[in-house]
Amino acid sequence: MKRTIKSFLILSLLFFPLALLYNSAFGFTVGNTEIGGYIRNETSLKVGETVEPIWSENILQLEITHHLVPDVIDLFLMTRGYYDAVYDMKDGGWAGDAKSSVRDHYRLESPDTQADWLREAYIDFYLPRLDIRLGKQQIVWGKTEAFKMLDIINPQDYRHFIQDAFEDSRITLWGARFTYKPPLETDSFIEFVALPDFHPNVAPPYGHPMAFRSTQTSVPGTAIVEEQHRGWTWDEFDLGGRWGQNFGDFDYTIDYFHHWNRNPLVKITELNFNQPVPRPVVRLEYKRTHSIGGSFAKNFNSLFGIPHWVIRFETVLNLGDVGSQLGMMHIKKPIKLDIPGSVPVRTDNYSYCIAIDHKFHKPVGWWGPAGMDYTFQIFQTYILDYHHDYTNGALSTPTDTVGVDHVTTLLTSTFMTSYLQSEVLKPFLLVAYEPSEGAWWISPTIGYELSEKTMVTLGAHFFTGPADTLIGSMNKMDNIFLRIKYGF
Repeated sequence: MKRTIKSFLILSLLFFPLALLYNSAFGFTVGNTEIGGYIRNETSLKVGETVEPIWSENILQLEITHHLVPDVIDLFLMTRGYYDAVYDMKDGGWAGDAKSSVRDHYRLESPDTQADWLREAYIDFYLPRLDIRLGKQQIVWGKTEAFKMLDIINPQDYRHFIQDAFEDSRITLWGARFTYKPPLETDSFIEFVALPDFHPNVAPPYGHPMAFRSTQTSVPGTAIVEEQHRGWTWDEFDLGGRWGQNFGDFDYTIDYFHHWNRNPLVKITELNFNQPVPRPVVRLEYKRTHSIGGSFAKNFNSLFGIPHWVIRFETVLNLGDVGSQLGMMHIKKPIKLDIPGSVPVRTDNYSYCIAIDHKFHKPVGWWGPAGMDYTFQIFQTYILDYHHDYTNGALSTPTDTVGVDHVTTLLTSTFMTSYLQSEVLKPFLLVAYEPSEGAWWISPTIGYELSEKTMVTLGAHFFTGPADTLIGSMNKMDNIFLRIKYGF
């Protein structure tokens, strides 16, 4: 099967230049069935002290929609073929025999995003005032950019850190979504979601170039990991609902989600002496969390005499979230021991984001860009039951624990515009800043539409700051990338 997928993708990539040359149209309709998709290559190159490829991912995605009963019942399937050619590009380094085997195993045995051959598969029912979607899907709440706030239904794959677009980093889940539009004068909806499926967030493993600081030193085989698995019984479903209204230039939502936390409580429960070197037994447990939040957006035709403003707000209160704290690990087997270290705790936290969107229109006679879209966001998180011994599990190591601030702040700005007569040249800039730590993430990209169906994007990600911060932990992983995408 793997050899077939690899051969299929190589043939697709060989055909890619022909598609660009002749601008062939693959998307077509046969009866009540629509077929589309895209071919995409993204190659990322680490730059800095050393220069080496990080990945060269080739994706063939097919999207098939069948109108079983037109305007009433649709079937949708999104499937992918995936091949990372990075191992064909170089030998040695982190992609050598030892570490590449770890990464290969991790990617192929847990193909949750880019490598997932069955990306989405669901059936839609369009009834009077009620839409129903059943199957494997993404459920999107919230509208923040670069960092998520209310977008918590689907877990996230961090194997590309936070560089992926949200639709690529979400791990799709099996579930049901019901959206009812009540007979009100305003545009309103009630949404209910039920997810029997469960998957944790995916962190890059040891040996991966973008591994979190906590796993950079976690050599496989030094611990025995036991993971608590969730079942599909009704009492273990993730359940959520939200209410929303739109009044034209103002809309809001009220959201609630009762779910299994995507990050586990990490416990060292015993020591195993059946090996020449004693190995700790690490148990990963998942706990229930209540997430209560909401959002609003207000469109201003004019604000302080300047037209075209949007102010957005999102917030979420997490009750029973997962964290860690300096304390004593209580080992019960085979002998009782108390070892100092990070121990799991349940915490409550409150987060919000305020965003401002503004569109600068092109002045008459201006030769430069065709206007500019600008977004500024402020993210803040408060730990409500804060204790000075709280630690950051993703950034801490056994010999160097990283504390957590009572309040954390993150600022982002994005700039997007377009050039040339038909606006085919599209520069974009993302700047993220952690003011308390002095950490920066700067990501400039420029896209060019070769044709209506083909986009070539050249971009970069630059990280700077202390290694014990979220953004600064990637300060040695500056990279540039080239993405070629042909949609059909």
